[in-house]
Amino acid sequence: MRLVSLFVLFFLISPMAWAENARLTVSASASVETAPDIARVTLGTIHRAGNAADAMAKVSADAEAIIAQLTGAGVDSADVQTGSLTLGPAWDHRETPPRQTGFEAGTTLILSVRDLPRLGALLDTLIDSGANRLDGVQFDIADPAPLLDTARRNAVVKARHKAEVLAEAAGQRLGPLISITETRHALPRPVMMDAARGSSIPIAPGEISLSAEVTLVYALQPDM
Repeated sequence: MRLVSLFVLFFLISPMAWAENARLTVSASASVETAPDIARVTLGTIHRAGNAADAMAKVSADAEAIIAQLTGAGVDSADVQTGSLTLGPAWDHRETPPRQTGFEAGTTLILSVRDLPRLGALLDTLIDSGANRLDGVQFDIADPAPLLDTARRNAVVKARHKAEVLAEAAGQRLGPLISITETRHALPRPVMMDAARGSSIPIAPGEISLSAEVTLVYALQPDM
């Protein structure tokens, strides 16, 4: 008789214990799109000459002219950084074995351009000043933190809504929030192109997308 009573007590308590420990885990993501406000430009100059000194002198002269143009255009010196400086032998690979024809020198500058409407015209000017190498233009957000915070808030709201729908469908109601985890956040990436042709070099800044994903864990309670 005592054994039967224990079994009855177990089956009565087990659902209550399960209900007390029931958990609901949901994830959601959100993104925010905005126009970029800064461009990272990598460009430079490269020259060949019969000797190393002449090759480097040509590169130095062009680099000085490029930096002078940037200063005249109002680009802050903090937004101009030397990316690389190279010097080495130049080879003619049409011959076997390859024959050294002189020396090749080059340098690159990494620019942060904040006046995007003038970017195309600025590139034209820099090319006229001696830049003969353009390695890329990347659009970005100077301060992504506020936009990432907006994406995080939106992701939490979406996750909360999803949890409410699931709990209601299961005949439960949400209890306290047990944990919240940011599972990932994505830094700016281009999502749309919209060309602006204000100069001989067309510029397409497009839009930047920042996203965040969160995971929430709630306790579940019976819907009284």
